[in-house]
Amino acid sequence: MSSVNDFDTAPDEYVDAKESSHNDKRHQKAELSEDQLNSKAPNENHSLFKGYSFFINTKPDAYGKKSDINSLTRLALSHEGTILDELPDSTSMTGEQRSKFYVVSPYNSTNLNTVTATYIKACCQNNTLLEAHDYLVPYDDFKKGEQNTNANEAEAKNDKNDKTDSIDSELVGNIQLQSMTAENTTPLQLNNSKEKNKKNRRSQKNKSPTVSYNKASFTEEEDEFILDVVKKNPTRRTTHTLFDEISNYLPNHTGNSVRHRYRVYLSKRLEFVYQVDSNGRLVRDENGDLIKTKVLPPSLKKKFTAQEDYTLAIAIKKQFYKDLYQVDPDSGSSLIMADDSPVMVAKRKVTMAPNHVPGTEPSFDSFKVLDRTGPLAREFFKSFSEKNTSHTENAWRDRFRKFILPYGIDAYIEYYDSEKAKGKEPEPMRNFTNRAVRVGPPTPGNYNSVNKRAKLNINEVRNAAAAAAAAASAHVGYTIPENELLDETTMKFISTIKNDIESQQNQQNFEYPQDIAEAIRQDFANEENQYDNLEIDVMEFPPAIASVDLFLPEFFRMGSVKVFVDKIQEIISRDYEPSQAEKLVQDLCDEVGVRKTFSTSVLTALSGDLMIFPRYFLHMFKENANPPTNVPGIWTPEDDIMLKNNKPQEIDILIQKHGKGRIEMRKRFVERDLI
Repeated sequence: MSSVNDFDTAPDEYVDAKESSHNDKRHQKAELSEDQLNSKAPNENHSLFKGYSFFINTKPDAYGKKSDINSLTRLALSHEGTILDELPDSTSMTGEQRSKFYVVSPYNSTNLNTVTATYIKACCQNNTLLEAHDYLVPYDDFKKGEQNTNANEAEAKNDKNDKTDSIDSELVGNIQLQSMTAENTTPLQLNNSKEKNKKNRRSQKNKSPTVSYNKASFTEEEDEFILDVVKKNPTRRTTHTLFDEISNYLPNHTGNSVRHRYRVYLSKRLEFVYQVDSNGRLVRDENGDLIKTKVLPPSLKKKFTAQEDYTLAIAIKKQFYKDLYQVDPDSGSSLIMADDSPVMVAKRKVTMAPNHVPGTEPSFDSFKVLDRTGPLAREFFKSFSEKNTSHTENAWRDRFRKFILPYGIDAYIEYYDSEKAKGKEPEPMRNFTNRAVRVGPPTPGNYNSVNKRAKLNINEVRNAAAAAAAAASAHVGYTIPENELLDETTMKFISTIKNDIESQQNQQNFEYPQDIAEAIRQDFANEENQYDNLEIDVMEFPPAIASVDLFLPEFFRMGSVKVFVDKIQEIISRDYEPSQAEKLVQDLCDEVGVRKTFSTSVLTALSGDLMIFPRYFLHMFKENANPPTNVPGIWTPEDDIMLKNNKPQEIDILIQKHGKGRIEMRKRFVERDLI
């Protein structure tokens, strides 16, 4: 879904950049390989584009490589689409024909429905016909003139006060040159020796005598490019797809890293945007110049409200009720008719509760969805989006899949009704796509009781002997004998800790008040962009700080920081009971290779807050420090000393770092001698 021409940039320069081998593995995954094109997935919808026709722009400034055009052609044809050799006459096309015809091009100079190549690829990858709205390329009637004057514009662009609306082609060349210099080769060499370059890329970088290009850094030219694209696409500034498109032309960055760069740093520099119409098309004045404005238009991506979440949850509950009992939840009348078609009868048998006797069904209010997740027909979301037009069909479906299901339909309805009954305003669901899933009210971490923390520690020391068996990294092939890690002093220490914690288990449980939990949850939400959305793809693996006394060989086999963190997220989002602390620590040991003693110390530094468990490792790897410093929620020994001293000036420093909620939580840990 990307092309430089979508952004009014210099196409020739960016075709070269895109064709070079500087796109690393992060971008290669966005391309469909030959094997993927030719293979047949078991459930693949081979009639995906049946009835649809496409004209693929084959001009050099559209898709420079013939292989790209061939790949798109094969994709469309293999899914029963039709490829046209020439543009049809739009005046002779019926309305239906126009709705099922697309030009595939990075720019729109035809005033016909035009989509980027990503649309075809995305449909095939998702095995469904997606809405084309997010992939449409606005019509630009100045396109032809701009193409003829690109060369002149590139030379004049060096002046910072230049008010033209095209990206400097020389700027693009600088980005490309830096990438190539870092690789210590030339585009010609890259094309002629791709395999050799893959094998020797790391050594080639080390041999470069003058340039050491840091993939994690953004140059000023790249920042200006990102800002220029956002200025010309203001309605898409909150979408992921826009930044994915930008990343195609910044080979050293992913879509997520570009989005993070804009949201955290560059958005503050957005002094104006270019005016667009209701369809997101750029508006020009009588001289053909783009119009600057400081008024941001509504974004395509709208936030969901609590009312919308509740409406969706109720609608899904009603649909499940209808399916299970064949009774209208509003009127209570039966949906079973004597003249039902065979298709309806067959469908009823699939969804209806087995052995259900009509008339014995519960009332709708007392009916519980429980863990039911479907099936929900595509027609449900289509019909729902027609009645609730604030979001698209796909957006409603994603809301159900990523938010409603993890939170729980029954749980949210109960929460919403309860808040309304108290005269409070409910909050919408949030952050279930990238945080650990919690059961019950939205409180931070698993703040249940001191016993849970105690059990975590005692079960850790009980299993210290098992954790002692260690091996070096997978890159080195030696093991550490068990008897070298446990001596008499260590065993005495274990016994002492064991006895102390067992005595603490008899103490009265304490719960965290709602105001503390709410304060911590709010702090986490405010911190997320800065401390949790790091450029994980460019982190070195294994990290320099990773040693065999902290990690087992399983960790070194993970391959990348992203794989490790994703697995951590999956583990901590499981539904562990307070009595299963040993299982949590054991799972971290077995599945990601974090030693039990280390994971216990991490949990202690976090005051048991699993929600920021991944944050600890991200900053540990980034800062090469254990524990990482100056990170909210991660308590260092110095922080604990300041807390115990209780000096007003030092407490103010801790409040600024951790927030009042976490300080109150830490005090309880200190009072119970859990630190």
